[in-house]
Amino acid sequence: MTSLKAGLQQATPLSGRVGPYAISPEMISIYDEVGADIYMVPGNSQYSGEVAFYCHQRGKKYAFLSGSDFDYYPEYKLYPDQNDLYGVPHALKTYAIETAAVHIVQNERQAVLLKDGYGRFSEIIMNPIDTKPLFPPGTDARTILWVGKSDERVKRPLMLLDLARRLPEFEFMIIMNFAQQDTHDECVRRAKELPNVTMLERVPYALIESYFANARLHLNTSLFEGFPNTFLQAAKYGVPTISLQVDPGFMLSRHGCGLVCAGDFSKLETGTRDLMNDRALRDQIGQRALDYVRAHHDKDVIIPRYEQVLSSVLDSGRR
Repeated sequence: MTSLKAGLQQATPLSGRVGPYAISPEMISIYDEVGADIYMVPGNSQYSGEVAFYCHQRGKKYAFLSGSDFDYYPEYKLYPDQNDLYGVPHALKTYAIETAAVHIVQNERQAVLLKDGYGRFSEIIMNPIDTKPLFPPGTDARTILWVGKSDERVKRPLMLLDLARRLPEFEFMIIMNFAQQDTHDECVRRAKELPNVTMLERVPYALIESYFANARLHLNTSLFEGFPNTFLQAAKYGVPTISLQVDPGFMLSRHGCGLVCAGDFSKLETGTRDLMNDRALRDQIGQRALDYVRAHHDKDVIIPRYEQVLSSVLDSGRR
């Protein structure tokens, strides 16, 4: 412990700027205490840029772990003086991309965005999940399940409530974590007006899969995603997904694990009604989804890939 404290005292505090963003020594001093060889932050955010700066200055390795297609938009490099929709400077996000020792992406689209926009190659590693069910499948599943944040910019829960109003014959279960106050309040207000909607504002992670096990259909209204765990959790229980726009890894269109509606709300309405009324079709799609997640996302298949890539970074440096 004495040597660790001495080492921390000897470490020179880091500060500097990445474009308009000032790096604060206080914000990143914790990384010296961690003392890792490789640092990895999911997604591209303020924290990603700070960690990338720290690693560059300290001679450490920064592994960029994508969390969304939004992480690699070309606008960050093309318009460095602007901010993204969350207020993060483009220059900071570009810095995280360009200084990473390795990029681990979730799907082919992210790999293409990274290559075309920034000239970097990546390792495609699917999101891992434990495919062993934690809960028994419901014997009388009736609900359409939506899980996400009260973020109308990306998750768009108000569209889900519009759909519930147009489909009063079906039961909707909404599990919505807090993100934006105005959207959250509006969702709560609208949900109370709809007798076919049940909204839960907080569910412990250990219990979330019980709602997938008892769902008839999983629905997604996001504008963009990476590879959402909700798609995998639904597939794990043989529940089809219908998505307004997002099709991670072509899971729905190419592998037949559900339906994607190309941003067309009317197709979302029709597709939801068709799937809810056709048990044979749901069973067929649900079985494909279960087979897919077992073959491509099982943690025992995925974790060794992470070990291989990260070991390679330690051995050879930038990839």
